[in-house]
Amino acid sequence: MKITYLYPSLHYPGGISRILTLKMNYLADVLGHEVSIVTYSQFDKGFFFQLSENVKQLHLDIRRNTVFNGNFLSKKNQERQFLKQYKSSLELFLKQNPQDILITTTFGLEYKFLYKLKDKSKKIGEFHFAFNKSPLSTLKTLKDVKHPKDILDVMARRTYIKSIRGLDHFVLLTKRDLQSWKKLFPNTSYISNPISLSTDKTSSCISKTVLAVGRFHYQKGFDYLIDVWRLVAQKHPDWQLRIVGNGEEENKVRNLIKKYNLEDSITIIPPSLQVDLEYLNSSIYVMTSRFEGLPLVLIEAMHFGLPLVSFDCECGPSDLIEDGINGYLSQVGDTSTLADHINHLIENPSLRKQMGDASREKSFNYQVKPILEQWDNLFKSLINKTK
Repeated sequence: MKITYLYPSLHYPGGISRILTLKMNYLADVLGHEVSIVTYSQFDKGFFFQLSENVKQLHLDIRRNTVFNGNFLSKKNQERQFLKQYKSSLELFLKQNPQDILITTTFGLEYKFLYKLKDKSKKIGEFHFAFNKSPLSTLKTLKDVKHPKDILDVMARRTYIKSIRGLDHFVLLTKRDLQSWKKLFPNTSYISNPISLSTDKTSSCISKTVLAVGRFHYQKGFDYLIDVWRLVAQKHPDWQLRIVGNGEEENKVRNLIKKYNLEDSITIIPPSLQVDLEYLNSSIYVMTSRFEGLPLVLIEAMHFGLPLVSFDCECGPSDLIEDGINGYLSQVGDTSTLADHINHLIENPSLRKQMGDASREKSFNYQVKPILEQWDNLFKSLINKTK
């Protein structure tokens, strides 16, 4: 089976990059499919995660900057020209390399024309966030129109709907999120992300360390995390918070750390391929995201035997955390309750280990083999529909 993924670039250490790399490697190395990745922002930047030599790489050298500048008309013209180049380049690739499956991830720019391609491949869309943070949720509907400019939102929303309905299938990450999408798109299902790190080792949960991993971005809520840690450090100044990440809001986070005089108890570590050591040397995992899809970091932390403390954002944490069993959930923005949960785990070492063991056990529901078999079965079912 010939399978091609479309994604701008895999040079950065994000969860989507890790999962796409894992899936492509498994499909090629274990299941024996002919897998390709087509990018348009990769250029000479290396892949952050190791891509199998059995996965073919094609970079479409269209333009370096896909952030369109200028006034509205200028931006639309730049986007139109880019999409025209992108579509023609992709059509040429498909003509020279016919595919069985073509996959777009998280509303890449190609979603606007993918359903129009005349090749015989089955088109699949993946979405790695929740419905309430998708364009379909944030763009206005016709009944919401109050100003002439709102019509642009209505038109954009209709484009999204038409484009997704034109796909052969649409895949989400959680059952909770499926309920919102299924109303608009019957050909929708959910397949969870698999564990991306496998280990026989687990944390002893005895170190005085709390861990957080993620990009410094508004979505990830590190401003909330610093406020949480300010409360924890007041009661437990001998404990440390380690943050593995980088991103556009790093300076903002560092300024908050300085503002609250937390330099001695918070350490920021740049992303690396040795993140497994961070999990092993920690006792609690904390996440303060405003929204997610299915947080890979929570699955990883579970696999390393850590109790989880998280906001109950949409979607993902409630799928992974059984409140009071392998961790605790609190409402998004409720930093006081989240800090109380961390303090409770700090003050109860045996409970930490008990919850960590429960996390480890639950993590086996997300092993690579059964989840990639779900993908393989989906591919086969779509292809068989045309036979």
